[in-house]
Amino acid sequence: MRHSKFMMCMLALAASLVTLLTQETVAYYTVSGAATNVITSGDIKMEIIEKMGDQDFPEEGVYVMPGSTIAKKVTVANIGNHSFWLRVKLENGIDDDSLSADLFELDLNLDDWIAGNDGFYYYNKPVQPGAVTEKLFTQVKIAGSMDTSYLDKTLTLTVKAYAVQSENNPATSPMNVLGWPTES
Repeated sequence: MRHSKFMMCMLALAASLVTLLTQETVAYYTVSGAATNVITSGDIKMEIIEKMGDQDFPEEGVYVMPGSTIAKKVTVANIGNHSFWLRVKLENGIDDDSLSADLFELDLNLDDWIAGNDGFYYYNKPVQPGAVTEKLFTQVKIAGSMDTSYLDKTLTLTVKAYAVQSENNPATSPMNVLGWPTES
C-alpha cells in the first residue's frame, strides 16, 4: 500500500509536468496581434461668391436709397474633391429692432433653385468638384417703403450655405437628402 501511494504521487507529479509542458508549448505556438483600420470620410469644401458686376461685393457694403437696385450675384463654388447637395438660407437684418428688415426684393432664379417650405433655397442638382452653381439671384431692390426712420441704419442680407456629400447619399432630389446639418 505504501508502494502504491508512492506510485500514485509519482504518477500525479508526472501528469502535472506533462500538463505544464503542454501548456507552454501551446502558448509558444499561439500568435496574437492587433490591427488599426483608418477610415477617412470625404470632406466637402465650398465658397460663397458674392459679386457686384464683375467685382467682389464690397465688404463694407453699399449706400442705398429707397427704390435702389443693387447688382448682387450670389453663387456657390465647390472647391473640394467631392460633389455635394446644397441649400442656402437668406436672412435679412437691420441694426434697429424697431424697424422692419423685410425691405429686400430679390430676383430669385427658381429654374435652378427650389424654394423650400423651410426658408431654404435648394440647388436642384449636386454640385460637382470645381463647379459653380447658377446664380441664386442677380440683383437686390430696396423696397420703396423705406422712410426717414431708416437714415443711418445698416441693413444686412446674410447668405448661409449648407452642404451634404452627395456620394453614397440615396437622394434623387435635394428635398429628400439625408444628413442636412443643423443651422448655426
